[in-house]
Amino acid sequence: MKHFSITLMAVLCLMLSLPANADDHNRTKLTIRNESFTGIRTGEVYRDLSYYVAVELNHTGQHIEISHFGIGNAEIYLLDHQNKVVDNITIYEGTSIDYLDIPKQSGYYALVIWSNNYYGEAYFQVE
Repeated sequence: MKHFSITLMAVLCLMLSLPANADDHNRTKLTIRNESFTGIRTGEVYRDLSYYVAVELNHTGQHIEISHFGIGNAEIYLLDHQNKVVDNITIYEGTSIDYLDIPKQSGYYALVIWSNNYYGEAYFQVE
């Protein structure tokens, strides 16, 4: 009976993880570059563990998902290969996830996140 229970649990875990893995294939995590946190009083640039920023392209939903914490209110700019602003939004400290649409036009893009405390850039290509 014990072996049957363990086998049943293993099969259930496998079945429940399949939909999660399928969704992961439709997402691309972007690497944030030039990431820095600026001290409010000192003006020093340093890394701080009290903030979190992650950016993912969700190909199924055709949007860019920006997860964030601790960076304060910020502006997010989506720039094309000529550094022209394609889209922009303002994000607020009380929210933890914000979205931008993935551009319909193919090409290279940069996502810039800029607040009083934080700066980061992520680059991606739309085919």
